[in-house]
Amino acid sequence: MGGAEIHSLEPVRNTHAKAHNIDAKSYFIVRVPAMYLSFLGYNKGNDLYLIPTHKHPDLDLAIGKDYPADDVYIKIQPLVSKYQDVLKRGKR
Repeated sequence: MGGAEIHSLEPVRNTHAKAHNIDAKSYFIVRVPAMYLSFLGYNKGNDLYLIPTHKHPDLDLAIGKDYPADDVYIKIQPLVSKYQDVLKRGKR
């Protein structure tokens, strides 16, 4: 994980932690490098939430807003299919 990524994650984490009264140490990083995606994650009860840390042109997710992980997975699925199609075409 590079320095630039840390600098983009930390302000989002600090802002979210302060606004939601969550210990900053409760967050973890979720990365999908092949798709250039990074999220902060945290658990609330038995639920997992993901927070986008940067804007992705193909996703309608607001930076710093938390989303149930299931909702994020549903939004990412079309990108996964698109990425897999690109890989298949590259292997021909």
